[in-house]
Amino acid sequence: MANTKAVFSLLIALSAFSLLLLPKCIHAHPLKVCMFDAIYQLGDSISDTGNLIRENPVFPCSRLPYGETFFKKATGRCSNGLLMIDYIALAAGIPFLPPYLDHDKSIFRGWGKNFAVAGSTALSNDLLAKMNISSPFTSSYLNVQLDWMSTYFNGICHNADG
Repeated sequence: MANTKAVFSLLIALSAFSLLLLPKCIHAHPLKVCMFDAIYQLGDSISDTGNLIRENPVFPCSRLPYGETFFKKATGRCSNGLLMIDYIALAAGIPFLPPYLDHDKSIFRGWGKNFAVAGSTALSNDLLAKMNISSPFTSSYLNVQLDWMSTYFNGICHNADG
């Protein structure tokens, strides 16, 4: 019984000690070891970095308080702070993904693109309507995002050849 208590005490002590060292040992960009050079995102509001507000500028996430805490301005994220894809980009040492529909960006090649649109669905609005389901926010469902991605990749490949 004494040995069990000693081992248990040692484990607790080692655990506590490792917690003290943890902040110093964690690499600032833990995904950098994977050497990702780009991220391409499909999805809905949980990952949209601004495509919906380019389609629909009056959508609520186009103005404060959305973005107020981290970015100090509205970015089109349906969040006041960072999204999961932002944390993944940070961990990989890659800049935040620009929304695909942000045509103001002159960088065509780079660290990736975000094709996600808040409110999007996997099925088309026409198919949803046949099932009496409405999708009022966007018509950029998954197939549209895949078309954007295909167009983007075709552009990169053609520009790389010429």
